[in-house]
Formats: sequence, structure tokens, C-alpha cells
Amino acid sequence: MRAFIALALVAFAVATVPRHTRIPNPEWLNEIVRSDERRIEESSFRADREYRY
Repeated sequence: MRAFIALALVAFAVATVPRHTRIPNPEWLNEIVRSDERRIEESSFRADREYRY
């Protein structure tokens, strides 16, 4: 319940900030997304390999 309230507050804060003041695509955010994608690919590849043999 607490997490839901926190998430709602963050969503509200983001929605109230005007779009032009937001950073369009910050580099550190790209790095986080890229590292997450790499981790997902590696884990799915590992699971696939373990399933085959």
C-alpha cells in the first residue's frame, strides 16, 4: 500500500512538471536501460542454453 502511494506521488509529480523543462533523453537513463536489456538478454540466453542441454 505504501509503495502504491509513493508511486502515485511520483507519477503526479512527473505529470505536473511541464514537458519542455524535462530532459528529453538523459544519457545516464540510456545507460541504465541498456544495461538492463543486456542483463535480460544474457539471462534469457542462459535459460535457453540450459533448457536445450
